[in-house]
Amino acid sequence: MNFYPKSLKREATNFICRHLDIYPAELFEQLPNNLKTNLLEQILRMKTHSHFLKSQQSSRICQCHYCKHVDTSSPTSHLKRLMSLLINPDVGRLIWTLEDLTTDLPLLSKCKKLRSLQLYVSKQRLLPSPCHNDLLTLFPMLPRLMELKLCNVDRVSAALITDEVLFTLCKSCPLLFSLSVEHCSHLTDACMEAISELKNMSYLNLSKTNLTDAAFVNIRETSPLVTSLTELKLQDCLFLTNSVVKCFLIRCANLTLLNCLGCPRLNNFDLLFNNNTKIQIYFTFDF
Repeated sequence: MNFYPKSLKREATNFICRHLDIYPAELFEQLPNNLKTNLLEQILRMKTHSHFLKSQQSSRICQCHYCKHVDTSSPTSHLKRLMSLLINPDVGRLIWTLEDLTTDLPLLSKCKKLRSLQLYVSKQRLLPSPCHNDLLTLFPMLPRLMELKLCNVDRVSAALITDEVLFTLCKSCPLLFSLSVEHCSHLTDACMEAISELKNMSYLNLSKTNLTDAAFVNIRETSPLVTSLTELKLQDCLFLTNSVVKCFLIRCANLTLLNCLGCPRLNNFDLLFNNNTKIQIYFTFDF
């Protein structure tokens, strides 16, 4: 299908994805990997869309074919079977709704060339017996991972993301340049030791975590993070103070964006402005 116009290819993909229930899953087994990947990406967009509306308890009821007709509650459902066939080693980007670790992680581990991963946690189907050991197994299988974003993290799923998981992630995925662990409240200051050793880390979102100044104080001056970091989000990190500016931020010469909204004790950036005129800072100013 590569020689078809992009619009025709897109329309065909959309049609198939909106009528999944009429196709036997085995029909997709013999497709080449590039077509499997295209179908998988579209299915997962629709899947994430459905769960996002539900998790937000939106007053609007989605009327798309997926939300009305496709069953995802069972590991043996038609959609689960289909996704298990579409997942292939050539998949480079995934947006995945994590529902059941025992069935989802074996599928994710097939993506040996995965570079970008967004994990949505389904708040409507709480994880059965959440165990971070499964993630300790997963990340070593994704050595090419460059972007990881955890989405819709709540109090239950936050328990999955511990310092041990983050250390394993950073050790197993040295190419990481973008990391979002927003709402991961079980992380401690020690996690920054692992993050600071990543050579390419450019975008880092630590918003709504419980990190304190101690997380940044001991980052060594020769740490790769000091030169690679360009965007840092610390929104609603209530325990950070202006000491972070003096002990760490002032050394980040390439930092262009800093989000400190909702950090009541982090509000003095004079030193940072004097050393870095190109930086944009968002912070809460109390009158």
